Amino acid sequence: MEAMLVHDEPRKNERVVVYEGMIREKPSSKEEARQYMRDYSGSKAATVSSVLVTNLRTGFRKGQWDKVEILFDEIPDETIDKLVSISLFFLIAGRNCMMMILQSNDLLNIFFPFFQIEEGAVLNVAGGLIIEHPLILPLVKEVVGTTDSVMGLPKAVTERLIMEAL
Repeated sequence: MEAMLVHDEPRKNERVVVYEGMIREKPSSKEEARQYMRDYSGSKAATVSSVLVTNLRTGFRKGQWDKVEILFDEIPDETIDKLVSISLFFLIAGRNCMMMILQSNDLLNIFFPFFQIEEGAVLNVAGGLIIEHPLILPLVKEVVGTTDSVMGLPKAVTERLIMEAL
């Protein structure tokens, strides 16, 4: 068995969002995240992910990028506000890691103050775009491409590149 190293570029575990020709990375503030969501409302955005595979034995490297377009229905302001204010925390149990999303910062402060991430969920991803979130998913009109690519690592592209590098 050969050792493989899979990289995604330009930075590890990230992708960018393109909206009206402009590249969007992680929002720098809650207001910027709100504006991103307002822009996507009734419109479309695209994600661009890239993968680079290196065969560590031979040094062979091959990469490719993948683009996915996402079309949205109207996104209500109440939904945008909820997305920007949601907090995340992680509960680690044995070898499993479970992510829980809560609407109430008070519960987090009482029960899990050391696990809390202060920012809203959309502040932690490129373009403030989380199409798999239960509040956004019903508002996604169409995805032209694969959801795994939108989430940052296109599975089919990665598998194909690994096979080519073997």
